[in-house]
Amino acid sequence: MGSSSDLHYAKDFISVTTNEKNVSLFNYHVLNSLACSVCVLNESGDIVAVNDSWLSFGRQNEANLDTIIPGNNYLQACRNAIDSAEDSYASSALDGIGKVISAKMDRYEIEYPCHSAEAQRWFLMQCTSMIDSERRVVIAHFDISRSKMLEKRLLAKENEMQAISDIHRQANAEIHLDRVIRTILQQVSKTLKPDLCLLFLAEGNELKLRDFYPDNEDLLEHTQTKHKVGLCLCGLSISQKKSIYALDIHHDPRCTLQECKKAGIRSFASIPLTKNAEVIGCLGVASKEVRDFSENSTFLESVAEDVALCLDNALLYDKLEMYSQKLQNELEARKKLEEQLIHKHKMEAVGTLSSGIAHDFNNILAAILGYTECAKGEIEPGSQAHDDLDEVLTAGKRAAELIRQILNFSQKKTEQFKPINLSPTIAETVQMIRATIPTTIEIKTVIEGDDITIQGSESQLQQVLLNLFTNSAHAMEKEGGALAVKLKVRQINKADSADLNLKPGDYAHIAVTDTGKGISAENIDKIFDPYFTTKKMGKGSGIGLSVVAGIIASHDGEIFVDSTVGKGTRFDLYLPLTNEPVPSLNETAVQGIKGNEHVLIVDDEPAIVNLLKRKLEYWGYQVSAFCESPKALSAFERQPQAFDLIITDQAMPKLPGDKLLKAIKKIRPSVPVIICTGYNSIISDSGNDYGDAHTLLMKPINMSILAQSMRKAIDVSKANPSSTQF
Repeated sequence: MGSSSDLHYAKDFISVTTNEKNVSLFNYHVLNSLACSVCVLNESGDIVAVNDSWLSFGRQNEANLDTIIPGNNYLQACRNAIDSAEDSYASSALDGIGKVISAKMDRYEIEYPCHSAEAQRWFLMQCTSMIDSERRVVIAHFDISRSKMLEKRLLAKENEMQAISDIHRQANAEIHLDRVIRTILQQVSKTLKPDLCLLFLAEGNELKLRDFYPDNEDLLEHTQTKHKVGLCLCGLSISQKKSIYALDIHHDPRCTLQECKKAGIRSFASIPLTKNAEVIGCLGVASKEVRDFSENSTFLESVAEDVALCLDNALLYDKLEMYSQKLQNELEARKKLEEQLIHKHKMEAVGTLSSGIAHDFNNILAAILGYTECAKGEIEPGSQAHDDLDEVLTAGKRAAELIRQILNFSQKKTEQFKPINLSPTIAETVQMIRATIPTTIEIKTVIEGDDITIQGSESQLQQVLLNLFTNSAHAMEKEGGALAVKLKVRQINKADSADLNLKPGDYAHIAVTDTGKGISAENIDKIFDPYFTTKKMGKGSGIGLSVVAGIIASHDGEIFVDSTVGKGTRFDLYLPLTNEPVPSLNETAVQGIKGNEHVLIVDDEPAIVNLLKRKLEYWGYQVSAFCESPKALSAFERQPQAFDLIITDQAMPKLPGDKLLKAIKKIRPSVPVIICTGYNSIISDSGNDYGDAHTLLMKPINMSILAQSMRKAIDVSKANPSSTQF
């Protein structure tokens, strides 16, 4: 285009009055010296002049040069572009050029893309009117690709800086580690738009995947998997404390984990997270296409610094929260132990008081029952007086049963336990209660097994059941309802033992349920407390469930209650099973309870002494009786061989029964001794000083049992003179 044949391209470029050819040539050279692509249009939109850059621009964009040289209409070229590609930029340019040509505006410009296969390019088109009478316009195209690229990079940097700020702000706004990690991953993914973003935490020499975003089912199963530090890309970046970038992990020997490969990952970057020179984890970004993440290294490594700080704070908070929870659990456990200890001390205190009361009351009962039996023997059977004495004996026995309840409350065994089959015990108890509760209450009994045997006291367990049945009946006495008792065997495993406070093994499980009014939440924790009751005056003392709890505890069992107000209550009792057989009920009656031996009686209660002396003499024995133990010991010291049996009370002033026993055994070790007591602890405590006693009897004394015990002690002593015990 620089030859003389091309001069016509500039003809009529400007109007001159001098040598037109020289002027046009001059203006042509001016156009051609411009780096931008330039063409000149007349008022019709025809191209009247172009420069070399214009033709070069057309060739680069594969334009038909015949359509963009002088003599062609530029506006038509724009219309053709619109029709062929629906080019919005061409449409805007056509409108803007038309307005400049028609003098509606002096200047118009537009930025538009014109990408090639090699690069993304951007151009700026400017349309400017010329100051002449022919209303011509100049169109110039400037290549602004470089400035656009710089602008894009600057915007990317701004976005990265904003992302770092967002990560710092949002992650620090969270306090829980999991939410901090999720926030970090979401922000990094939002900025870089990788296919996957992951975060690992270092735990000693191991690396654990804590979270990833977006969710990926192929990686879900590996969130709990631990990897060794120093292996694979993430482990290497931690051990080497530097970022690692891999374009293709399928051909990178450093990548040894198959999980990422199976997830379809191609390119990967791992950036260590360092806080105070200590690596606490690493941040990973991944792409399923080949991508060079090192181009984002400045952003990633800047993010890593903030991420490490956020994670360190979150980890510290997690530790504080863990220690706080641990401390809270310890405080709750300590409080529970303190409550149990207070309850235990309260129960022991009440038990000690109960034992003292029981001792005194037993002495009174012993006299009442004993003299009543004596009086009954002197009166004609069938008479009114004889029947009245029967009522006195019945009331006395009920009083003795009450004393037994008080002693059970102290959680001491008042009698020797033996194997008991619970099935008939429960059946008999249900039959007993049926006659005493309203017919509006239905009783259901389910017994799963004929031979469910425990070691215990049948009378005490009947007392437990009667108490629970009676309470249930009271809860349903107005509206009626259903009372159900179920017995079965339950195996307690290790998992259950902690919750139930029971050793693993086989237990008898008794469930007593009712459909009564239930127990309120504020009262349910108090029902086993002594003397606690919600019943009206005269309806109950509040000692019943305390006694129940004491009996169950004495049987090495546990009792639990669950209740819903308005729906009913359930008691669950667990008693350990035994393999010992139940004794045969067909025992032969004891024969020959009478005798003629010499018996020494010692008790500080004159009424008891007189009663025993009278009874034993009635049975044929010779009796020496004393109300003071020192006098009894003096009598024994004078004639130790004169006595065949010693019967002594335990609680006596000056010389208690155990001290008297020791003194007697020093003089004559083989003499049999029976100790009577109102304190149940003598029978249940181990390691006491009563080992040399042949028999321990609880007051009030059953005369038949006393007679049998005396006869047995004397006969065994005669058969084996050197023996001090059975």
